[in-house]
Amino acid sequence: MTRFLTTISLAALLLLGSTPATAAPAAPQAASTKPDRDSRIADLVARYQAGSDRPTLPELEAMLAELARYGEFDSGLSQVYAYSLARAGQAGKAIAVMDELIAVLAEKGFAETRDMGDTLLARAVFQDVKGDAAGALETRYKAQALFIRVDGPQSGRAATIKAQIAGSLFGRGQLRDALIAYNEALPVMEQDPELLRVYAVQMSNYANALRLAGDLDGALTASRKAVALRDQLPAGHPAVLYAIHNLGTTLMDLGRYGEAEIVLRDGVDLARKLGGKQNVDTVGLSYRLAQVLARQGRTVEAEALLDNALAALDGVNTGVNPDLPGLIHLELAEVALAGGNRTEATAQLDAGLKVLEGVGANGDTTRARLRTRLAETRLLDGDYAAARDQVEQALTYYERDMPPAAPDRIRAAMLHALILARQGETTRALSEAETVSAVMVASLDQGAVHGRQSGLLQAYQVAFIRYADIAVTAGRSDLAFAAAQRAAHSEIAATSQALAVRATAADPRAADLARRLQDAQMTRLRLDRERTFARSRAGTQAGQIEQIDRDIVAVDVELANLAGALDAIFPDFDRLSNPEPLGLKAVQAGLARGHAVVMPLLGDDKVLTFVVTRRGLTWDTAPLDRVSAHQAIDAIRKDIDLGMLPAVGTGREAEFDRQPAWRLGGAIFTPKIQAVLKGTRELDILGSGALMSLPLGLLLTEAPQGTDSDPAALRDSAWLIRSFAVSVKPGLVTGKTAKTKASGFLGVGAPVLAAEDGETFRGGNSMADAEALRRLPGLPMAEAELERMRQALGLDRSDLLTGRNATETRLKQADLSGYSVIAFATHGLVSGNLETLREPALVLTPPDQPSADDDGLLTASDVAGLRLRARWVILSACNSGTGRDAGGSYSGLAKAFMQAGADNLLVSMWPVRDDVADRLSVETVRGHARGDSQAEALRQAVLALIVDESVPGSANPAIWAPFSLVAR
Repeated sequence: MTRFLTTISLAALLLLGSTPATAAPAAPQAASTKPDRDSRIADLVARYQAGSDRPTLPELEAMLAELARYGEFDSGLSQVYAYSLARAGQAGKAIAVMDELIAVLAEKGFAETRDMGDTLLARAVFQDVKGDAAGALETRYKAQALFIRVDGPQSGRAATIKAQIAGSLFGRGQLRDALIAYNEALPVMEQDPELLRVYAVQMSNYANALRLAGDLDGALTASRKAVALRDQLPAGHPAVLYAIHNLGTTLMDLGRYGEAEIVLRDGVDLARKLGGKQNVDTVGLSYRLAQVLARQGRTVEAEALLDNALAALDGVNTGVNPDLPGLIHLELAEVALAGGNRTEATAQLDAGLKVLEGVGANGDTTRARLRTRLAETRLLDGDYAAARDQVEQALTYYERDMPPAAPDRIRAAMLHALILARQGETTRALSEAETVSAVMVASLDQGAVHGRQSGLLQAYQVAFIRYADIAVTAGRSDLAFAAAQRAAHSEIAATSQALAVRATAADPRAADLARRLQDAQMTRLRLDRERTFARSRAGTQAGQIEQIDRDIVAVDVELANLAGALDAIFPDFDRLSNPEPLGLKAVQAGLARGHAVVMPLLGDDKVLTFVVTRRGLTWDTAPLDRVSAHQAIDAIRKDIDLGMLPAVGTGREAEFDRQPAWRLGGAIFTPKIQAVLKGTRELDILGSGALMSLPLGLLLTEAPQGTDSDPAALRDSAWLIRSFAVSVKPGLVTGKTAKTKASGFLGVGAPVLAAEDGETFRGGNSMADAEALRRLPGLPMAEAELERMRQALGLDRSDLLTGRNATETRLKQADLSGYSVIAFATHGLVSGNLETLREPALVLTPPDQPSADDDGLLTASDVAGLRLRARWVILSACNSGTGRDAGGSYSGLAKAFMQAGADNLLVSMWPVRDDVADRLSVETVRGHARGDSQAEALRQAVLALIVDESVPGSANPAIWAPFSLVAR
């Protein structure tokens, strides 16, 4: 959501809480002394601030009436009463109370005091709650002028008001002005301990603004600052929930979904505990959690959560979050689109706009998002005029109040250019697209310099695909090819490029420094992840967080020192490590004979495919929209899951619906594309997004014949693997792979996992649960599999680490630089497989005396720290009794192994039966030893399996297609 607590004033931070419960008022006292009255007032205010046993409205009214009888007033008590009224849905009456207090303060000679300033700020809060954002901003300007007169322009109070004005500007959608004000105010506020509570909230506001501006790494830093303050705030303070909310949202936008889900679930639990289910905080956090679930493909869970959240808002005052219902409708539209229900999606978008009709400027950001998404649906309908109208309304806001590089503005601006192209205004469309692309490239370059590129790569992907589409329409294949490469950029591509640059460093000292710098960056990311989970849970011991913080400070110092030393002897490292599009000639020069690069892109309403051969660049399009393509991918994955269900020896084989594979395959490998690929033997696939969750070898290049339940029909289908060997390219990178003299083989796996007395190694943080590891089934074929690989390779040096020798300690202590081929045959786990697992990992034998360095799990962070010179790493990794899994896609462990120095990887994309993993991995190694390329060796192993009727289910892609070759 765009706002959560954007306009909370100093007084609000001191006093804000849940609506007081109704209870009988305290018995009136016949007479009282002033000290007695002061004491009871202090007690009422303290009860409200503490958040437990809050005073009721009748109690407060009785105390105010008693003061009136004695001709007294107390501004703090009046503000508590006003906030209680506002939380009870009586914002108008709260404003009236503040107006009375303002008049009394002026009459009593307190017009130029802090009390008057706090009262004005409280009034502004209630104006926001009532929907008068313009009036609230005006009131805050009055309070700012007063505090400057009273305390001076550089005081903490003056800075606080400036931050709150920034919140008002943010709430009105004036993002650029808000960021300027935050940057001026927050450093001053940070120096004043008395401003801790307001600083915590405003730092979260700042994080939210940075996120919308596209600075996701800056937003993450600001969110962490806010979360770090939770232990210094009272239990139940709204700043705690807001900080958790922003941290989870930023992690989601960075694609760190596992971390985001845990953070947001903790937030939802805390919000429910404090305010119940029908509470704006609970609803807001639930909405964000639903977003995270939807982005992980868990749309059924997400839709249920969103429906419940919308129902919970019935009769609830959304206060300073008036756009929350609109945001929920927007996410329900996303869920509907994911399910292919465009009609329902349009209805949800229209409903979202309708609920924002009376919101005013506070709904501008969400209104623009709704209009952009509505424009995208109109584009799919072919109603270009309506699409253009909607996106132009969104751009009116974005161009006025959003920075040029903000992802939402970029998305809308490139959409506008695409719509122009569809309407035939090609010249104008290309001009607009080039302008937007230049902004994105400059932003990415700046992000690379500061190490803040990761979130932007994902945020800009759709815009770069649109740019490629527009350039193709305009006949500018050069621009389209460059845009297509940028659309496929990813963190693993950046890693691959950095490794290539590291390998070509002329000075050996530079190569060593570059490696140490990249290792330190991985360590920093691991510590950041650990801190996320530690700080998101209130029960974490302070000592643990403090130790992580100390470790992070130490790593930051190390990073600064390494970067300085590297810059002194290799000043171009950062620039060369940033992936840049290659020209056609450069790509052609790197093509081996018989190879072609294939780059499929899922556009809004069509699939675009680029092919580079030694003869040149060819492209084609097919009318398959992105939503339909995603549905086809999901359908294939579901059939894969079903195809793994039949047990060996049952005689029953699962069907495989080939239509989705044909829809995708036919759209990518059109007749034009197939014609240009004639004579090609191997395809180097450069892709991005959901498409890369599939090995493309299982796509069909011809319409399926026969029935999907007939194994013979499945075997005879025109699978892509029948025509081509296929490998995945992380990116088109410059530089060369480091030459290696390594020639040995190392096989690691077959861990000892027999059930033993279990213990928790690290008490629920990030070490493995020994008992959980030992409950994993044994792998009876793993050791024999590694032995057959060793025999197939026939290398002079061949070693195995199996059984009780397959430990982290043995592996980390070994000199791995002499092995050209390293294979793992074990269980592979991903985040969530174990309660405490936060990243992909390979299971090794748990030690008798576990430690931080050896807990039985070789995580991606551990892998990245290894020193490899391997041409090939094989991950034959299993995550259940009947299947093996390397993480659902190649990117997790692949990036870590490439960071460690591996050139190529064979990874499994979904669970693989033990017997099939054994056969495919060994036969691939054997074929490569005979002289086939790695991709061709895998292809031949797969083709032999497909036709082998003695292997149960061998005709089904769920059985024969799990492995993917990742080749730098």
